[in-house]
Amino acid sequence: MNNSKINISKRLNECLSTQIFDLLIKCGEFTERNSASLFLVGGCLRDILLNKRPKDIDLTLVNGDSNLVQNLSEYLGGKIIFKSQFFTYKLKVNNNIIDITEARKEVYSSPGSLPKITSKCSIDDDLYRRDFTINSMALSLNPASLGNIIDPFNGINDINNKNIRIIHDNSFSDDPTRILRAIRYSIRLNFNIDNQTLSKINEFKSNINSITGFRIKNELIKILREDSRSKILLYLDTLKILDIIQPNINLNTKINEIFDNFQFKDEYIDDLILIGILTYNLNIQNIIYFAEKLYLDSIFIKTLRDTNEIKQLLQNVKLDKLKNSSIYKQLYKYKYEAIIINRYFSNENVCQKIDLYLNKLKDTIPPLNGKEIIALGAKPGPIIKEIMDYLLHEKLDGNIKNKDQAKIKATQILNK
Repeated sequence: MNNSKINISKRLNECLSTQIFDLLIKCGEFTERNSASLFLVGGCLRDILLNKRPKDIDLTLVNGDSNLVQNLSEYLGGKIIFKSQFFTYKLKVNNNIIDITEARKEVYSSPGSLPKITSKCSIDDDLYRRDFTINSMALSLNPASLGNIIDPFNGINDINNKNIRIIHDNSFSDDPTRILRAIRYSIRLNFNIDNQTLSKINEFKSNINSITGFRIKNELIKILREDSRSKILLYLDTLKILDIIQPNINLNTKINEIFDNFQFKDEYIDDLILIGILTYNLNIQNIIYFAEKLYLDSIFIKTLRDTNEIKQLLQNVKLDKLKNSSIYKQLYKYKYEAIIINRYFSNENVCQKIDLYLNKLKDTIPPLNGKEIIALGAKPGPIIKEIMDYLLHEKLDGNIKNKDQAKIKATQILNK
């Protein structure tokens, strides 16, 4: 194995906040005092080598166990907020999240299956189970070797040459989600996928159907959260991978334009919207197939169904010609995200009416409540809701300005 003695402690200082840097130093000191070793690994180290601030802090523990992790969290004044069957832990220290994984060996019983842990291991063996050379390096946090990089697969060289390269030929057979990650990383980092790796993508891409829809969904959402989502999807389309995930997705100019201009803010809401945009041109049968294949939850399914219904509605109804109450009647039963999705595909006049609905009409309440209508002489029953709906629609159209006018209208209905 090639252990690179590049020391980047200075770059750690530059790419990490002072709080995180000090926290990592404490982690390394504690583990060394307890006869264990701790390493900064994966995409976190990759980003630091690229002189970027990492989004996540990923650590690997060698010669340690859950008791050591628990003691470490207490020493740091934090707590373990999550741990899994794969010997992974999520620590929260103040407002900082640190992910720690015990070094381990894994085997895959079949293509696309989740790995089974066979034993704990050295850092070199742990790095072998990872996806790409650029993510298969480790930086020591122990005081005696702080900043030294272990690079068994020449990941630094691939970073310098801007290459995405798998570690071994069975990588995509073991875990086909790595195919989707290879495309995502290549676009995000502006790296090339090396020829051998690209050949293996084409060889094993059909194995994507062997993994669960839940895992495909997670990878697809990660792609849609990227700023360069349209480029990633177009690359997947070029490699005929998008058809494996869902046939008939049409990445036309309009969809790519929407994706290019989309500003991602809220994870769950924007996930709904981006999935709806991606599947906008599918018919309802393909939407249902897509939703079932990816194990989408009921909120996703409702959003996609509503999106399709609104699309059909807007093809048959001129929303920009309707009065306010009619706009309300057409849209009130649909999810907000589904309306937003259709807004992206609408002309300016329709967009104005959609904005009017979302910003004003949607939250308008009837001028009288049920008790007030009963006080006018109405008997409890369906008539109450009928009057409230009528008054609401009159208010939306500007025919009712205040409660007195609403009471007059309600009384007229009751006296008929």
